[in-house]
Amino acid sequence: MPHRRSFRARVRYRTGVVLALAATAWTLAPGSVASTPVQDGPDDASAAASAAAHAALDPRVRSGAEAFLAHGCAACHRLDSVGATGLFGPVLNAAGAIAAARVAAPDYRGAATDAEGYLRESIVDPVAYLVPGYAGSYHRMPAYAHLSDEELTSLVALLTWTAPEGRPDAR
Repeated sequence: MPHRRSFRARVRYRTGVVLALAATAWTLAPGSVASTPVQDGPDDASAAASAAAHAALDPRVRSGAEAFLAHGCAACHRLDSVGATGLFGPVLNAAGAIAAARVAAPDYRGAATDAEGYLRESIVDPVAYLVPGYAGSYHRMPAYAHLSDEELTSLVALLTWTAPEGRPDAR
């Protein structure tokens, strides 16, 4: 007689398959990061201006954008400067300013003393301080303790760089 999986195992397997298919469809949907065509070069004045702005970017910010996309941060977080449209995690467009306010708040219980430290702590040990409204979330931030110090520094540079308005894309 062939081996049959338990009902619970079959449900878990089917749920995993459905979630994987949904994530793939969402990633390839029009307007998502993965479905956005990459242009070979500037084709108009605004693209040329954007290319010039990129040349002036701090290399750490550019590396941070690459790490943000490479490590799947865009799946959960929205960050306009890299074209990320995630839905589950906090929007990171003003992460530097928000981090500074959180560290200064009287109810903050983490170990960081400045915005950069808070962002670093949030990436490596996201349960050190659970933001109100996200404590009961089914989509909790995983710990990224495996990142190299260089990647972590680059991500923090990107997130603090995006705080002010009017900055060029980091893509």
